[in-house]
Amino acid sequence: MKNPIHEHRIATKKLAKSLNKNDIYHWLTQYGYFPECYVLPPCFRVEKRPNKPKVYFKLQNKGKYSPNRTEYTRIQFPKTELTDRVFGIIHPEIHNDIAYHISKNWAIIIKALFPIESRVTSYSFPIPIHKKHPGRVGFLRSGRMIYEFIGMIDNDIASIAYK
Repeated sequence: MKNPIHEHRIATKKLAKSLNKNDIYHWLTQYGYFPECYVLPPCFRVEKRPNKPKVYFKLQNKGKYSPNRTEYTRIQFPKTELTDRVFGIIHPEIHNDIAYHISKNWAIIIKALFPIESRVTSYSFPIPIHKKHPGRVGFLRSGRMIYEFIGMIDNDIASIAYK
């Protein structure tokens, strides 16, 4: 019996493993810095970033990370008439270093996200992947992907329950 949830997990892992480390770094620094437009109005975009992967603050012995101390930028947008949605944006060099280490350690991250002994499957993925273009970062941001996957979950769970 085919299990669509298990098949989705295998396909997602394969697509994630096929991504190029440099593409992951560039996507994270270009599109992963500001919140998605459905969360934060699309009035911010990255104008300047490194052309090739680079580290601003090197890891010291035992993995200690000591960037220059900075304050985060606080941005507020109205959520309702009585409340605001508050965002904290970290310094771009720190975000860059996080993107660098995520891309550099992508294989380890994939192993952690898809442990062999686990039966848990997530339908969302932090970096957009597209099965029609394996090995390339997709165009959809993760927020939109989550809503699209909700429909897929309903279908897959219903199909398994029916069987």
